[in-house]
Amino acid sequence: MERIITTGNIGRFDFSFLVNFLFGYLRGLQAGREVRNLLKTISDKKLLKLWGQAVIERAGRRCEYPDCNIHYTQLHPHHLYSRRYVTMRYNLDAGISLCPYHHTMGGLSAHHDPDFKSVLVATGVRTEEFFDKLREERNRIQKNTAAWKLECYERLKAYL
Repeated sequence: MERIITTGNIGRFDFSFLVNFLFGYLRGLQAGREVRNLLKTISDKKLLKLWGQAVIERAGRRCEYPDCNIHYTQLHPHHLYSRRYVTMRYNLDAGISLCPYHHTMGGLSAHHDPDFKSVLVATGVRTEEFFDKLREERNRIQKNTAAWKLECYERLKAYL
């Protein structure tokens, strides 16, 4: 059984379908454009700065070194594992808030004392299980893609 379609019906159908398709496509382009613009503004430098602010806020704006009574207005975020590991770069658990003395200046600072992590475990600031879990995360392979940066940005944004 053949169905005959008149040109009047096709014109209306094509037009409404075309309009809906174009509006949906343009909305998709706009959303894609917004994501691309956001990714352009999320540079590595900005993400690391956001990470540092989140680490300091999470610590209550104080030095997390055991028994530190020094009240500095400027605190430094410190990576417990090198930020060359992509999974550690923006991971809040991989950071600790330190005053300048315990970060770089003192003999027992994070950059001068090879037993810095052992001191954190011995005094109860962090646990051995915490470092084991962090080591596992560090060894996970992750590419530093735009999608990864966007995911990290969303996670860090919640802390500020």
